[in-house]
Amino acid sequence: MFETVGGFTEDGYYHYGGRGFYEGVNYMEDYYFKPLLFGDGSINEENDLVLKKMASYCKENDIRMICVSSALPPKRLKEEDIDQFHQYFAALCDSIGVPFYDMNYAKKMDRTGADYIDKEGHMMLSLANRQTDLLCEILKSDSPEEYFFDSYSEVLKNLEGCVS
Repeated sequence: MFETVGGFTEDGYYHYGGRGFYEGVNYMEDYYFKPLLFGDGSINEENDLVLKKMASYCKENDIRMICVSSALPPKRLKEEDIDQFHQYFAALCDSIGVPFYDMNYAKKMDRTGADYIDKEGHMMLSLANRQTDLLCEILKSDSPEEYFFDSYSEVLKNLEGCVS
């Protein structure tokens, strides 16, 4: 077991709780993060092909496949055009008959920058648990579309009161 001091181990590293979680570490405001740009030049066609093969395999073997995009920090949603990413993957998943759940569009995903370890989107355990609970609720629902905003402008409007 690691002994932590202010979120750091005794040797100066963050305590890694496993699977992307740094428990008890606060959001790093001064952490430099270069916004990611999404567009035609950033699409790897090989990845799309692999996703399509996975979908075919799942259908052939009667396996339910879904695609999920985890909720990003509010600051990123406000500063980057995440809608391009959303539209691309929604269309791709639709074309192969795979449900796509973009948790950035989820109506019940209230969060602040303090819910993340960094601006890249690595969640603190409490937000990861909330997102998991919400995803379970969505997967059990007969109307999953009711859990999501219809447009990026609605997503941004919902974030107006959020602390980045």
